[in-house]
Amino acid sequence: MSTKQIHELSDASGLVPEDAIVVSTADRHLTRKAPLADLPFRRSGSGTVVRRLAQRLEDVVSVRDFGAVGDGVADDAPAFAAALAAHTSVQVPSGIYRLASPVEVPPQRTLVGAGRDATRILAEGPRAFVFRRNEGAWRVDFSATTDWNRSTLADMTIRMTKGGVLVYGHEFRARDLVFEGGSAPLGASDPEGWCLDLVDANECWIAGINGGFGRSDMRANGIRYRAETPGVNYGDSLIQEVSIALRGNGTVGILLDGSQADPARLINNVILQRVQVHTASSGTPGTVGVKLVNCARILLLLCDFEYLDYGVVEYSERSGISGSNNAITYVLCQTHNIDPSRRYVDSNDTFQNSCTKRTFVGCNFFGPKTTGNYSGDGGVLGDTGLVAREINGLDKFDKLAWQIRARDVGLPMLTAHYKGTAQAEWDTHPANDKPYHGILFDLTSHQLATITRTVSVGVASPEDPNQQLVDVRLKLGNGEGNPRGELARIEIGDPLYLQPRTTPPPVDREGLAIYASASTALPATGEQWLGPGWYLRLADSDGVRSWVPIATRRGVLPSRTRNFDWTVTVDDFGKLIRVNHASDRTVTVPAGLVAEGVRWFDVLREGTGNVFFAAGSGATLRVPKGKNVIRHQYQRVRVYVTADNQVLIPDLYPDAEENHYQPVHWTAGGFAIPASYLGRLVRVSNGSPTWLEVPSGLVPVGVPCAWFRVMKVGTGDVEIRAGTGMTLHAPGEVVPYVISQRYRVVTVYVTAGDDAQHPNRIYIED
Repeated sequence: MSTKQIHELSDASGLVPEDAIVVSTADRHLTRKAPLADLPFRRSGSGTVVRRLAQRLEDVVSVRDFGAVGDGVADDAPAFAAALAAHTSVQVPSGIYRLASPVEVPPQRTLVGAGRDATRILAEGPRAFVFRRNEGAWRVDFSATTDWNRSTLADMTIRMTKGGVLVYGHEFRARDLVFEGGSAPLGASDPEGWCLDLVDANECWIAGINGGFGRSDMRANGIRYRAETPGVNYGDSLIQEVSIALRGNGTVGILLDGSQADPARLINNVILQRVQVHTASSGTPGTVGVKLVNCARILLLLCDFEYLDYGVVEYSERSGISGSNNAITYVLCQTHNIDPSRRYVDSNDTFQNSCTKRTFVGCNFFGPKTTGNYSGDGGVLGDTGLVAREINGLDKFDKLAWQIRARDVGLPMLTAHYKGTAQAEWDTHPANDKPYHGILFDLTSHQLATITRTVSVGVASPEDPNQQLVDVRLKLGNGEGNPRGELARIEIGDPLYLQPRTTPPPVDREGLAIYASASTALPATGEQWLGPGWYLRLADSDGVRSWVPIATRRGVLPSRTRNFDWTVTVDDFGKLIRVNHASDRTVTVPAGLVAEGVRWFDVLREGTGNVFFAAGSGATLRVPKGKNVIRHQYQRVRVYVTADNQVLIPDLYPDAEENHYQPVHWTAGGFAIPASYLGRLVRVSNGSPTWLEVPSGLVPVGVPCAWFRVMKVGTGDVEIRAGTGMTLHAPGEVVPYVISQRYRVVTVYVTAGDDAQHPNRIYIED
């Protein structure tokens, strides 16, 4: 073979790996021949090593290594499939890559573009990529479970014909992706029209997703999580920095679908952070920002929904906690240009208790929110702020129950959610400074904290403006008969102070205690005033109330003056009754004054006239030796009245008895002798014959024998008769006994009914 110089050789179409290169040395003119792949490479810097050029080039795998063109014309789907089948990490350089059919991606794969504006995917099939989990023909780890894919998709734009990416299994990562185009003719029910569609997925991270923003519309749905396997809770993921512009009718920005009717399928523990969903300012029919179906423990943080038909929709067909929507929290979310009735919507009107345990914190233009758990329950909640204005709490039925807010600095109030028929606003309305169902805390002083009601006695009733509230009050403890049970006690650790009063309390009720600093704090009569001190309002058995001093100055006794005959009332108990008159006066004690126990009052004779005691109908007078009169001026006696209507006056004797003193009585006769005549000289003056009868029961209890004297003053004779049950004995056994001699005095002795020898006997001494 003849030799030729290099320039005389024929042109080659290109180098191949088998081509060799001749290398010469400079000192001894030696040569070496080696293939191109064996050329050495060493990165600059200390500590680096020499590697073959082929090894260095194999550090990064590109879809172009497997034939992808990236001109937007050639079908690059086979090249993508081949690259992903052979390598776990594949780069997609700048270019436009047409995929005529979906690319199936095995587990444990990373597919990364050169940037959202540099790498563009044109998906002509129903989707661009389908990420498979570790099962069946796609299994890559036979020692592991089959429910994961552990793949990543990042840094590219996907132009969809219908949908974008379908993902099966756990631990998927998607970041910095843009989705354009697409279609979802069935709206949220469309099986393929989704940018990201995750099936049975846990522990996923979705971040930096844009759908339809910028230069191209997006008519598919946004992101969907769906649970297909019963008995497993899916979710446990973070979705953040997502912006979706919906242009398709009936489409949804983000759908977490745990299956609306199957309690065994659930999406839970998902955070949606800085998610923005909107549509054109003219609106797109049926669009929804976020829809939660059979979800639990979902947090929406700093989410924004604009110009949509619906902001957030919670939906379930389950009643109760199991399988229903529950524990959804909204923090600092807002809506803009959405009908107020559709900013937040739940399914409780149709399926009672299907959406429960919701929390709203710092949301703006998110209300009114229907927070009740059944149709017609009135559970509507306005925008709330945990820090700024108010805290709202729900009852066990998820209906607004209470609210904490402040009407001014240092004046927080706790109010319940009520509205009377005459009220303009609910008690929980921020403009209602005086709610009827509320407690006000006055914290404006650095030394005094006050707890009071938000309304007072005298305000108009919330049900009828023509009526006033008359018993507004505070209560501590449960009390007897409370369904929650009684407390052992109310303890006060420091001294108790009652603010001095100079006017009576606005409500007259037994059991009230006050500190009265002036007599004007008690009723106008002032009869109970004993000086400054504690007074207690008590009710008697007949309902009559009075103020009773319970802690006043020592040695003070209430008193009143009676200068006429009077009948005792319950107002007299505990007082000193002063009688000051020159004529005789009678104090009558009726029955029924005392319901239980014994009560007392004192009587002081100040005048020269006698003070007699008498028992009213049904009462019995009990006095020593039948003495029922205060004999001495300035003498005081105490009267005791028992529940069985016994009137006891033990202090009358012996002070009431004097040997030289004889009480008298003037009469015309013709009646039965009463007990008050005992011990008296009864002078009978009548021009015609008359009589005096001695009845049974005349002798007081405990007295064996009583007496009285009779004098005939008039011209008519006086007969002394024995009443029913009585026996009369006169000298010479003369019966009837008649006093015929004028000015004659006889003594009549009467024995008690329980005398052992001669009960109920009448003896005449003449």
